[in-house]
Amino acid sequence: MNKRKRGLWLWSVAMLLLTVACSDNNTVDGDPDYGVSQMLTATLADGSNMYFVKTGETTVAVSYNHQNLTFLSEDNKPQITTYVGDVTVPSSITIDGVTYTVNAVGEMAFTNCTNLTSVTLPETVTSLGLACFSNCQAMTTVNIPSQVTEIPRSAFINCRALTSVVLPAGIKSIGNKAFWGCRALTSFDWPAALTKIDDYMFYSCQKLATVTLPEGLTRIGRNAFYMCRALTTLTIPSTCLEVGDSAFFSCRALTSLSLPEGMTRIGNATFYECQKLPSLTVPSTVTAIGNRALYDCRAMVTLTLPEGLQSIGDECLYDARKLDVTIPSTVTEIGAGCFNALISGEKSYAVKAVRMKGATPPTAKGELSNRPEIIALHVPAGAKDAYEGAEYWKQFTNMTEE
Repeated sequence: MNKRKRGLWLWSVAMLLLTVACSDNNTVDGDPDYGVSQMLTATLADGSNMYFVKTGETTVAVSYNHQNLTFLSEDNKPQITTYVGDVTVPSSITIDGVTYTVNAVGEMAFTNCTNLTSVTLPETVTSLGLACFSNCQAMTTVNIPSQVTEIPRSAFINCRALTSVVLPAGIKSIGNKAFWGCRALTSFDWPAALTKIDDYMFYSCQKLATVTLPEGLTRIGRNAFYMCRALTTLTIPSTCLEVGDSAFFSCRALTSLSLPEGMTRIGNATFYECQKLPSLTVPSTVTAIGNRALYDCRAMVTLTLPEGLQSIGDECLYDARKLDVTIPSTVTEIGAGCFNALISGEKSYAVKAVRMKGATPPTAKGELSNRPEIIALHVPAGAKDAYEGAEYWKQFTNMTEE
C-alpha cells in the first residue's frame, strides 16, 4: 500500500470512528460531528462560501469543506485549504429558512489554511476546537471572543506570522502545544484565572521577549519555553512550585531569572544552554538538581546553592567556564560529568573552581570531569586525604585544603 492510499485509509478509519462515536445530538465527547452529512454551506455577503456543522438544533460550528479534502504527499495528513485572505465569521447563518447561531469554531476548522491572513470571530462563539488554527502560517491576527474560557490543545501550532494574542479575562485553561512554533509572537499577557502553563506551550516561539506571569500560577510544564531565544527576563511567581524538565531549554537571551522559595526540585535540562544567564540563586527548599540542568550556562559567574541540597545531576555544570561554585555540605551525590569541559581544538572550558563544604566526599556516579586537571578543587581542612582516596575525586590533581 503506497503512502497516499495508506493515508486515505487511515483518514477514512478516523472519520468512521468519529461517526460511530456520535451521540444523538451529533457530538463526540462534546465536540461537533464533522461528517459530510452534517455539513452546511453558507454563501457570505462577499460571495465566498463558509462551511459549518451542527452543534445543536439551531447552533453550528464553523468548519472546513469536508467534500474537498486532499492529502499532503509527504506525511499523508489532511490538507485543508478552505479559507484564504481576511475572513470574518458571521454570528448567524440562515439555510432553508432556519437561522443558526454560530457558537463554536470546530476541530481543525482552519487547519493548513496557509494563505489565511486574519480571522474575526463573533461574540456568539463560546468554544474553540482542537487544532482549530493550526498551521495558518500567514495569519497575523485573530480575536478570541469574551465568552471563550478554554484554548484547546494545538490551537495555534505553527502560526508563524502571529505577532500577538489578546485573551479574554475568563480564560481558565490553555492546552499543551497551544502556541508551539508561533515564531513571530513577541509578547503574551497571562490571564489571571489561569493556574498552569502546559507542556510545550510556547515551544520555539523565538521572538517571545515578554511574558507576565501572575501570582496564582502553580506549574510551568515541560518544554514550556523551549527555544524562546528572545526571552530576556522572567520572574516566576511565589505560588509556582513546579517547573518541568527543559522548561527554559536554549533560552539563550535570558539574563535575569528569579525562582520562588518552596520549590523542591530543578528538573532535567531546565536551564540547558541559557548562555547569557549570569547568576542564579537556588531556593533553600530545593533538594535536587536534575541532569544537565545548567548545561552550557557559559556566562554564569554566580551560582548560589543552599544547604539542604542533596543531589546534583549528570553534566549539570558542563562548560560553566566563569563559575567558582561552592557545593553545600549536605550534597551526598553528584552525577557523572557534572564538571565536564567543552573541548574545542586545543582549548578546554570548564568550571574554574569547585569548593566543597563537606568533609566526606559525595558519592560520584561516574567520572566527574573529562578535564579534572584544569579545575581547582578546594576541600575542607583535614579532608584532602579523604578526597584523594575517593573514587573519581582522586582524579583532581589541583586539590587544596581551605
